[in-house]
Amino acid sequence: MNDSFRGGVPIKWLMAGGPAETAGVKVGDIVIVINGQAINNIQDYLAAIAENDNYTMEVLRNGRELLTFHIELPKQKDGQTLDYAKVISQIEYALGEGKRFDN
Repeated sequence: MNDSFRGGVPIKWLMAGGPAETAGVKVGDIVIVINGQAINNIQDYLAAIAENDNYTMEVLRNGRELLTFHIELPKQKDGQTLDYAKVISQIEYALGEGKRFDN
């Protein structure tokens, strides 16, 4: 991978035992593609994960290693999947970590 690569969304935290961590994603990985769609910013990322219960994520690790993970969101007791995009948005807003995603 070329050093001039720009874009993507860095993984800053993972839910312990959550679907991404279980699949092998690590803090520091940079998400660059979800289901074939380029991820250039947090809005792209949230839109991509909000649309799917299962997805393929391509990440750049250590600035040079391209890895692909299949992530499957678990079902809740009512058969629905958790809205991870909404959860992440609420956590980020509550912690004051940057701007609201709907700006």
